[in-house]
Amino acid sequence: MGYDFENPFWHTVISFLNLTVCSLALSTLTTRFVFPQFSFEGRRLWVIGVAPFSIANLLWLKLAQSIFITGLISIGLMVLSSHVLELDFSRGAYFCSVMLLLCSGLCAYSAGLGSIFPNFQESNPAKMVSGFGGTLCLISSFILLVGVISTAALPDVLRIRAQGHPSSLTQGHALAIIATAVLVTSLAVLVPAARKVKRLDYRKIP
Repeated sequence: MGYDFENPFWHTVISFLNLTVCSLALSTLTTRFVFPQFSFEGRRLWVIGVAPFSIANLLWLKLAQSIFITGLISIGLMVLSSHVLELDFSRGAYFCSVMLLLCSGLCAYSAGLGSIFPNFQESNPAKMVSGFGGTLCLISSFILLVGVISTAALPDVLRIRAQGHPSSLTQGHALAIIATAVLVTSLAVLVPAARKVKRLDYRKIP
């Protein structure tokens, strides 16, 4: 790209394009690997059903594990790309915070929808994702991604339109809005998922 990377406008555009690419990679990972996690239990789910361990706890365990693993990958990728783009510490920390919130939301969507639409008959994870639940997960993840990145970019957009003057919407405000939106939408998926898992009759799983 033959643009002046030191120009504030193009520097902002490229940094948010980097965030978008990392987020798209993250949404693909969560849909492909986190969504089928509950279905992987399949016929072995009865072991948890007869053990002194609630099946609903399995959902929270898989969610925490997914956030931890994908968080390490995505934050590491964001730190590396921020270093390559020579972003200052505060801006790199802002992008890492956005990525961590997005990681939590995408994992919640994938784990929750994977529990609402399980497929215990299929052993191929690629076929699990290709069903209705996987398609819904991919679409909802993309909607969350667009909303989060748009909100994260809004302070810079307002600053550029104001010709460099600080805007009333700061990065802290943007993070608060994103965190609230991620929490509300994640609970909207996870609460029904936990209820369905609790009502699951593991003895009828073929």
